[in-house]
Amino acid sequence: MRMRSIFAFLAAAALLAVCGCGDETTNNYYRTDTGTIFGSVSPVDSGTVRAIGDKAYEGQLDGLGTFRMNDLPQGVYQLEILPLNHSKRVFPGVAVKSGTPYELSRITLTQYPYPAYRTEPEDGASSVTGSSITLYVDENLNVADLNAGTHIDPPVDEFHWLAGTAYSYDYGSPDLLICWMNVSRDGVSGFRIGTTYHVTIDSTVRTAAGAPLGKTLRFSFRSKPLSVQVILPRYSLTGLVSISSFSPSLKFSTCVDPDSVKKVLHFEPPIAGVWLSSVGNKYEMDCSGTPNNYYYRFFQTGAPPLASTNYRLIVDDVTKLVDGAAFLQPDTTEFLTDAYGVEAVSPVNGSYHVTPDQQIALTFNTIMDTLSVQSAFIVERLGGEVVSGEFSWPLAGRQMVFSHAAQLFVSQGIYKITVLKSAKTASGVYLEKDFVSYFAAE
Repeated sequence: MRMRSIFAFLAAAALLAVCGCGDETTNNYYRTDTGTIFGSVSPVDSGTVRAIGDKAYEGQLDGLGTFRMNDLPQGVYQLEILPLNHSKRVFPGVAVKSGTPYELSRITLTQYPYPAYRTEPEDGASSVTGSSITLYVDENLNVADLNAGTHIDPPVDEFHWLAGTAYSYDYGSPDLLICWMNVSRDGVSGFRIGTTYHVTIDSTVRTAAGAPLGKTLRFSFRSKPLSVQVILPRYSLTGLVSISSFSPSLKFSTCVDPDSVKKVLHFEPPIAGVWLSSVGNKYEMDCSGTPNNYYYRFFQTGAPPLASTNYRLIVDDVTKLVDGAAFLQPDTTEFLTDAYGVEAVSPVNGSYHVTPDQQIALTFNTIMDTLSVQSAFIVERLGGEVVSGEFSWPLAGRQMVFSHAAQLFVSQGIYKITVLKSAKTASGVYLEKDFVSYFAAE
């Protein structure tokens, strides 16, 4: 009976072997001498993948741009990505270990000649800042060749390629080899504003091992255009541009000559004043000791802006401000000035825990007719009495203080401050609407 059991077990095992019905995981359970390399490419492409060690193994890039090579004997390989529509990529030193898959994801593909595969700025990039160009390569280049074989249009004063090592860009790959260069023009580090640069690297440039690129490498990019940020402080209660504290400022995208600023900016309707250079963030300043500056501020030299008026600050696109460049299009900032009236109140609207003896102060954005303001001023407790007191004008015609020595604000009372629109300016202009503010006594 025992012999029959043994024969039955052997027969079943043979049947599984013939039918191929064994579980793959079970069959490979005891295999500890192989590993896996897998990854993906961007942009997606199909093609061939080779792992070259003691022997060469071949896999495929599928239609999704991914690959996976299983059952590779343990060891160190050079992985070659050979896409159909892009240049090859090479990764030496890929160590395969059992039980630890080796991943190379998001491998960058381009049509640059091997070993180059990426540039910073990228081909077609716009609004580029800085002063350097970086070339990423899978194999060191001859730096002397690279310096001699690189051409930049429009020309720059000088540039020098240097070899270096970057942090890994393709996840899981060894450190990448790079070359980089600093650019200067007119004695100033950086690219000329709003300029398209064309970089050409000759096909004769060799790798460190002596192999020529075999194909010219070309890419282009455009530096950041001339731009300006207009800053309009809004100090008034309404959030509109204050007429009493009108001091707009400008921040340009590069250093700009003061004389050109005077020519290129104007207000409609006109506002008399001058734009003067002002110190900005010291870490942003790099004007090489010239009087040029990023920052400008407007100082009035005549009457303040009109109240309740739509203004435009126009920067034209004809005048050249820097490097022979003007704005790509007119830059227009529209703003509405505040109406005549109160621009600050104390206690501020919504205050609570106001002390019983606190004075009330109103600051106006223009000189007022004091008697009309006093006649239009009311302080009252909601559901209660009107508060009486005395007026003073410490800031002639601009600031009124109301003192109520004979009365104290009632604890936890809600008070309303009103200036009726019957108040008028010193020039006889009535307020457009009543001014109202509230506070709570402590």
